[in-house]
Amino acid sequence: MILIFLISYVNGSNVTCTRLINRMILDYQIYGQEKLIQDMLPYMSLSGNGDSKWGYYDACLRKNHSYTSMMIVGTPLQSITYGFCHSKDCTTQDLDSTQNQKIIKDLIFIIFNVSLDNAQIVYFDPLEPNEYDFGFWITCLPLLTFVGFSLAYPMMQYYEGFRKRHLLKQINDSTETDADQEIFQQEQVKQKQEVGWLQEFSVLESYKTLTDFKIPDPNLVIMDGIRTIAFLMVIGGHVYLMGAFVSYKQDVGLFLKTWSFIYLGDMLYSVDMFFWLGGFFIGFILYEKSKVDLIHKKPEGLLMIIIHRLLRIWPCYVITMMINSYIGPHFGEGPRWQIMSLPQFVCKTPMRSLLFIDNFFDDSSCMGWGWYLTNDIQMFLVGLVSLYIYSFSKLYGKLSIAFLFLATQVVGIVLSFEYELTVPGLAILVNGPDNNKYYVKAYCRAPPYYLGLLIGILYREYKQTRKDPTNSYLHQLHNASKQKINRYIIQAVCYITGFGLIIAMSIGWRPVQTSVKIDDEWPRWFQSLWHGFCRTIFIIGLTLVIIPSMIGIKDLVVSFLGCRFFRFSAKISFCGYLLHFIWLIVIGGIFYETPEYNNQELMHTFIGMTLITYISAILMALFIEIPLGKLEKRLLTFKKSKPVEHKKAPDVKAELYFYCQQNTIINLRAIITLKVFIHSFENFYDYSLKYD
Repeated sequence: MILIFLISYVNGSNVTCTRLINRMILDYQIYGQEKLIQDMLPYMSLSGNGDSKWGYYDACLRKNHSYTSMMIVGTPLQSITYGFCHSKDCTTQDLDSTQNQKIIKDLIFIIFNVSLDNAQIVYFDPLEPNEYDFGFWITCLPLLTFVGFSLAYPMMQYYEGFRKRHLLKQINDSTETDADQEIFQQEQVKQKQEVGWLQEFSVLESYKTLTDFKIPDPNLVIMDGIRTIAFLMVIGGHVYLMGAFVSYKQDVGLFLKTWSFIYLGDMLYSVDMFFWLGGFFIGFILYEKSKVDLIHKKPEGLLMIIIHRLLRIWPCYVITMMINSYIGPHFGEGPRWQIMSLPQFVCKTPMRSLLFIDNFFDDSSCMGWGWYLTNDIQMFLVGLVSLYIYSFSKLYGKLSIAFLFLATQVVGIVLSFEYELTVPGLAILVNGPDNNKYYVKAYCRAPPYYLGLLIGILYREYKQTRKDPTNSYLHQLHNASKQKINRYIIQAVCYITGFGLIIAMSIGWRPVQTSVKIDDEWPRWFQSLWHGFCRTIFIIGLTLVIIPSMIGIKDLVVSFLGCRFFRFSAKISFCGYLLHFIWLIVIGGIFYETPEYNNQELMHTFIGMTLITYISAILMALFIEIPLGKLEKRLLTFKKSKPVEHKKAPDVKAELYFYCQQNTIINLRAIITLKVFIHSFENFYDYSLKYD
């Protein structure tokens, strides 16, 4: 406490604050610490009582006092944060004075015998407002534009429909037939063509797409469940990880030995599940026969595939990056906001992230959770080489993918031994920076992706040549599953082995977690071997669990993972992944007092985080992702030219009907006369065509 008191007053720069400090320093030299505390209490009351323990922010402000957040950065204290309430005689600006740094450090050394020569003391005023800079308004502009476009077409459609129904009613009331309805439909088609690009942004059309639960391939409905579980694992893992930074260090230390920490460590497998799914669908979609033949004839088609892939990722990625950098800092406030949250909104290297090369640099700083997209794109680009080889030879194409799988697996194992990495759940704590040399590198994390790519190709071949029962192992399994006993055997083998591998990789490292020292139970070489293999083994188990669904077996597992909630969640998982960490930063920085680190508090945070993420992801999908996806498809799809018609009858109906629309007062006799004239003209035109 005395440390905080002295720091708070020695930095005073105004007259009143300086006089109080000088008096207290003199009293300390004469009477000691007790007199110092007595003099300070009328002016200062400490809110935090330990490392990273923040005080009651609202209570301090209600007393008409000032509140200051403080961080001591450097050795030997590393990073210590405090929040304290003090008299308004000394403001945050008075405390944060560079010229008094040496006096503060000398005073702390005299009292506590702690050297802060290499440390820096930083003060933050939680009431200091964040200015709305130019970037904030630039970010709001496209967001408002997307919303405007999304609402414009439904409003135009409603107005046109109302107007046409009104005019049609007037005409139909005066005629004996409804032949003019066809003209309305023709005009509607013409109008849709004129504003077709705007229709792509319609929020109603986006909603229909988002809630369309048609199943293109019933065998793959289980994939939506796998994607949703991986998505929720990402949110849960980040909630527990962020909680460790904003909670009491003592609570975190106790939590490390509980079973809950095992589950936290298992959340790391979520990214490998995403990699597997990404590889699988690339193999299933791009290795379709017609696409492969096109690549064989026109290799430049690979460039269009890359452009399509980038156009599906870049828009949402750029928008999220702008929201994170310019709007995110305005989402919160409080005593820990400037220390805990504002630094994480800073984007110093945006071009590295947009070019998907940020994992090549150790100092990249922009949306750190985007490393997954960087890895996915890098694996995708390398995998296109195998696609090109596959277009000439299916065997060599699949062998090239198997080579990529084995090569990246070997690299991952070698680097695990090189950096002496322990089990994944503890590597971030034990290995520190060395863990990032493995964790965010595509050449280490690629085995699940290329395994998924290979499985996706096999499934595509299975779907394309189902008439040939000897074509693949999937054919043989499918044919065998037609018999009831064989189906039960396949399910038992796949589920028992698959879930067994998943459970083994999830809880098998429990002895290392409970040991007093990291090397007590397992030697470091075995932990490095585990680190290099565990992700691949986990994904092999996941593959076995999915195989029954791929060959058409429907059971409880498939029904559960294929339910509508999972299918809906899978559609917004990309937007949710981009946005979830922004909300996590906000929630981690708006606590007015330090939260406890236990399952109850963390589960409350997880539920709230999931709800907020789902809402924001739905909005981004409706207004940005789905409309831009349709627009990108429109731009990259070239329509075939229609055959030229040499002679076509003039659309007299449309012209006269349009004239009638402009004149709402039309008598029955005029309309009947017009219809007789149109009928006579059409008969004459049809007759003349016969002898043209």
